[in-house]
Amino acid sequence: MHKKLYLIQNLMIFMEECFVTLPDDNDFYTINPYYVKNNNTFKALKHDIELLFPNLKYITYSEIYESSWNRMLISSYAPEELLHEINQLDVKDITLVEDGLFDYISTNAPYPFYNDKPLYLFRPQLASLSAQKAVLKAFNVTDNVINRFNSVFSTEIKKLSELDPKTLVLFTTPLGEDFGSDSTITNEIMQYIEKTFGPKKIVLKKHPRDSFAYTSDSIEIIECNQNIPGQLLDRIFDGLKVFLFPSTVSFMCGELSDIVFLNALPNNNEYCKAFNAITDSDLFNIQKHIKKLTL
Repeated sequence: MHKKLYLIQNLMIFMEECFVTLPDDNDFYTINPYYVKNNNTFKALKHDIELLFPNLKYITYSEIYESSWNRMLISSYAPEELLHEINQLDVKDITLVEDGLFDYISTNAPYPFYNDKPLYLFRPQLASLSAQKAVLKAFNVTDNVINRFNSVFSTEIKKLSELDPKTLVLFTTPLGEDFGSDSTITNEIMQYIEKTFGPKKIVLKKHPRDSFAYTSDSIEIIECNQNIPGQLLDRIFDGLKVFLFPSTVSFMCGELSDIVFLNALPNNNEYCKAFNAITDSDLFNIQKHIKKLTL
């Protein structure tokens, strides 16, 4: 029997892994605890993954190290301490799956884990110099995968599909957990969106790790499940999409969409350094339908 292991960063990454190969009844998976530190977030991710693939077997990290695997799928980014453990495993085949835009933005030091491993990207022709250390492959996005997500989130997706396709969609990022922001930032964000774009209603797609509440007295906020992949929303809405941090979803949105990257923390050096590294790159300079604004 071929034993395959999926190391899941989040549901978005898992969706992309499924683009590569759909799990079968004999596969195992786990969720990366380095990424999912909040217990409620962990439970929500696990719940939706089990709806998508009810036959998958969840295992703990300790059990990973007690077994040998024929194939492992893991996101292309992983913490150094986790990589050290993975390199000790008896794995015949390790496949990497794109994990965000830094696979397209070159860094100063190549990521050694890339070397000679298959790496699946949405746009391999635009891979960074670091990512080019891997054997690049293109995602095969199938209707089978999309239909599976549609079936799990069918009720919610039906309601969203009944909205005007030009409805503004706000994609958030964990400003508190990742950048130490206070939750009052959401008031400024909503006021800015009202003043700048003037929508009567918006669809709110919160990042799975974003715990902040977004409210408005003048805008109707339709909050969708945090674990619905952004690619599905892009199929429903072709209007304005506002991102509080650039993401792979923004990269994959069609050019029918007007995209805004909103710098919500202009005085936060950690946030701005990462934000600007992406938005100032050649990757985004060639995409004329994307604007960069500052709160």
